[in-house]
Amino acid sequence: MSAHESIPLVVSVVVAAVATGLWVIGLFQMHRQYRKGVIRRGTLRGVPRQRWTAPHWDSVHLTPAERDAFANLVRRFRDGRSQGHPGS
Repeated sequence: MSAHESIPLVVSVVVAAVATGLWVIGLFQMHRQYRKGVIRRGTLRGVPRQRWTAPHWDSVHLTPAERDAFANLVRRFRDGRSQGHPGS
């Protein structure tokens, strides 16, 4: 280490080099697993599969008045108007 190089500079270069090496190793291993067929295209092992329908506790039943109010709100947003803003 020469006199003009600071310790934090040297440490940061070493950390960056180690991180790059680990990234390359991980990328190589993922490529090998993909070629073996362990990883299927378009899927991630850590993410659970999505359901086709929402669970029953996630659904809300609206009354006809609520449905009309929601439709009106969507219409207003689509038209670019918002209640409470000047000029609407």
